[in-house]
Amino acid sequence: MEIQSLLLKHIDQIYEIELASFSVPWSINSLRDDLENPDAKYFVLTEGDEVLAYLGTRTILDEIHIMNIAVKPCHRGKGYSKILMNELDKFACEGNYYASFLEVREGNEKARNLYTKCGFETSGVRKDYYEKPKENAILMVKYVK
Repeated sequence: MEIQSLLLKHIDQIYEIELASFSVPWSINSLRDDLENPDAKYFVLTEGDEVLAYLGTRTILDEIHIMNIAVKPCHRGKGYSKILMNELDKFACEGNYYASFLEVREGNEKARNLYTKCGFETSGVRKDYYEKPKENAILMVKYVK
């Protein structure tokens, strides 16, 4: 396994993972646009030519915002999200970012538990932030030490 930056060859597989993971997935065009976006940073976990998981971010000044993290359904439960979160921590430290931020569905206990184990703290709520179904977002933050 290795972690790579986003490449054109990853887009179709990431899009398939998006479709399998989110009720409102990112479009394939949005993913392609991120290839040219200097504020977009992806960590793509691969084995050979297969994308196992990915974590997409946007950097804003000295902040990192996690946009999406997803694992290919047949590879869930293997710790791949934790591997990507650890890679994000290294990136944050090396890049002198002060914090990472994210939103997570209020009812997504599995993801919330992962983020808490990775050092994120709840910082607020965005009422009715998500669609399909309508649901609150829990805001979380992790400060770089």
